[in-house]
Amino acid sequence: MKNQSFFIAKQNGFFLPYVLFLTAVVLIVLTTTINTYKSDLQITDNQLKQLKIETLFQMGRTKFKQNFFAIETDPDRNQVHYTFPDGNVSISYVHLIDKKYELTFTIHTNKKSYITTDILSLE
Repeated sequence: MKNQSFFIAKQNGFFLPYVLFLTAVVLIVLTTTINTYKSDLQITDNQLKQLKIETLFQMGRTKFKQNFFAIETDPDRNQVHYTFPDGNVSISYVHLIDKKYELTFTIHTNKKSYITTDILSLE
């Protein structure tokens, strides 16, 4: 009969604490990496949405400034609608003083609507 190795025959184990510690460290690192990746995906999605909204805001504001004199000749209308590839922009405007207007933007994307205001000075 063969003699068993001292490390195998011992009941309390020799490598088990090291293996458990190493496994715990690997699982912690893996879990942290996965959570960081999920957070990065959410942050990227939010930044893309914000960029799309800001782009629609700037495009609507620029188009309003370009077409302002044609819009101003119609005093009954105080709202303008623009359609862009990323969404729609509705602008309500109120004359404040001389050449200052308060613009209220309603930005419609494919998922949500956003409302913001801005002061436009035509100097």
